[in-house]
Amino acid sequence: MHSHQGDHFADTGKDLILIDSEAFYQWLGSMGVDFFTGVPDSLLKDFCQYLSEHAGENHVVSANEGCAVALACGYHLATGKTPLVYMQNSGQGNAINPLLSLADRDVYGIPLLLLIGYRGEAGIKDEPQHVKQGKVTISLLETLGIACKVLDREAGQARKDLRELLQSARTESAPVALVVRKGTFAPRRRRSGDSAGPGAISREKALQCVVDSLAETDVMVATTGKISRELYEYRQ
Repeated sequence: MHSHQGDHFADTGKDLILIDSEAFYQWLGSMGVDFFTGVPDSLLKDFCQYLSEHAGENHVVSANEGCAVALACGYHLATGKTPLVYMQNSGQGNAINPLLSLADRDVYGIPLLLLIGYRGEAGIKDEPQHVKQGKVTISLLETLGIACKVLDREAGQARKDLRELLQSARTESAPVALVVRKGTFAPRRRRSGDSAGPGAISREKALQCVVDSLAETDVMVATTGKISRELYEYRQ
């Protein structure tokens, strides 16, 4: 990574410049955003990892996207600040109710910054369950009346867009959204010494322990993604 006019980049060697999570976090802090909640997404994993390492009690991983929006609304009402809510675009549907019934300018007018992972983007190969959601991600935000931008990989433009969105959120007293394409954030290395601790087991092993405790006729329900694939493979 190298610095350019105060911004951080990661050079992959393929003429692709990515945004560093630390720089993005610092931009947010300089613009008054210091509380983060949401549901982790693979496209946002590097930024979420940074939050886990540095945001402390001001970072809350939520049970679902709707709860994250509701928590963010409460944080704004308590502090007057603009919080960030992160999610995969598949979580937009879950967030619609609190976005419209709580945060919308026609209701309580709560400024929020939504950071949305853009799975299933047109022209980008992805898993089947993301295809439809990718097609409607932007149009759904427009239908909800939520101003949105796709996060630019060029740091100067990205910071400018971020500032404009936050200004709009505060001026209009309404949620805004920043949509993140695959490969926008630079990969982060785990900090030395990071581990799940002694006696920890992998997700797959934990899943196997659960399956082994069930009877043959018991039914398991899992989310789409890695857990559902691992569950299918193990039961097969």
